[in-house]
Amino acid sequence: TVLPVLGYFLLGIAGPFIQMPCFQFSELFGTRKASAMAYLITCFELSTGVFWVFGELHREWNIQRRELFLGYSGVGLYCLVTGLFFWPDLPFRAQPPPQTHHHSN
Repeated sequence: TVLPVLGYFLLGIAGPFIQMPCFQFSELFGTRKASAMAYLITCFELSTGVFWVFGELHREWNIQRRELFLGYSGVGLYCLVTGLFFWPDLPFRAQPPPQTHHHSN
């Protein structure tokens, strides 16, 4: 059928479209941009483990996939709420280096 193929295609292209803005997002944190980038990349890489956990919950405890994914939608809501309240509105700007004046003899 077409739906599984379409689903895998959308998952395949969604990853880069989600991860690429992280590079600009880390600029919001100034001197802490390396830490912000490391946290984002780690979360992105670990996110694939969610589907393994879902498979185990479905197989071992017979939790329906619909319930699992409805619960997982709470992650998006959590990201929205924390984004609205905790993300900086403007990027931090590094102070420019002091100007040195050279005197010619």
